[in-house]
Amino acid sequence: MALLISIQLPKEVERGEIPPTVLALEAPRGLENESAFIGAGISAYTNIGKQINLSLAEEAFKGVEFRGDDYVIGIVSVSGSEDDDVHAYVQKDGWIVAYYPDHQLVPKIIKDLMNPADNKLEDALNKVCEKLNVTSFQINYYHFKYPEANAMLIAGDKAEKCGNGCTNNAFNIIVPSNITVYEICWYFWAKTKGACSAKLYINGKEVSSVGSWRTITKWNTTKVISSGNETGVIIVDKPNEIKVQACGYESHKYYYCTNAKGGITVICKI
Repeated sequence: MALLISIQLPKEVERGEIPPTVLALEAPRGLENESAFIGAGISAYTNIGKQINLSLAEEAFKGVEFRGDDYVIGIVSVSGSEDDDVHAYVQKDGWIVAYYPDHQLVPKIIKDLMNPADNKLEDALNKVCEKLNVTSFQINYYHFKYPEANAMLIAGDKAEKCGNGCTNNAFNIIVPSNITVYEICWYFWAKTKGACSAKLYINGKEVSSVGSWRTITKWNTTKVISSGNETGVIIVDKPNEIKVQACGYESHKYYYCTNAKGGITVICKI
């Protein structure tokens, strides 16, 4: 279970079909081996409160990157793709940290926008803890690249269409000018069949799309600006529309369907 940060979200954020998740970011106090995390980015960590047999922990790794006197760093597979592999740091006195390198953006951890707290970093922690016969532990999050950040927002929506025509679902998000934004990204997943298509829009501008017979997952950073009417970016202190479009197709009584999800991730200090 991850710590949810307690803040009052603007009502405009809550319009999406997928409720926004705001996870607290907090430095792992007591973990003093800073040199081991040079180049680390978004992370999930726990301390199981007891000594760890490092050889046993290594059984969760597909490979070992480094062995120190009291810790080990390895690679944990969390899907069928090597691109999803997670780095895992395990220390004898109970610390376990799953992380991606600092060049990776936060959407990389997402498995399904329907449940942002169920993610690839959590899967890596579960794999290590399973080898250690630990079934209950507190999950915390921290971004090593942005040590002052204390919150991670994930918000999104979805759209589905079978047969001719398009379905559009959207939500609005407000980024207040009195918070510090370190990283803001859009995220888009879609599965299409036949002559179907799907698109993601930010404030009226198409930022990603996919054609027929494809399944794609894409993400990238976007800009935050203080004022203006620029499309495709986030403007502070105003509702910004994130829209997901799914277009289906019908041919000879066959209905072809499109499923799409899209959203925003924000690393910030509130």
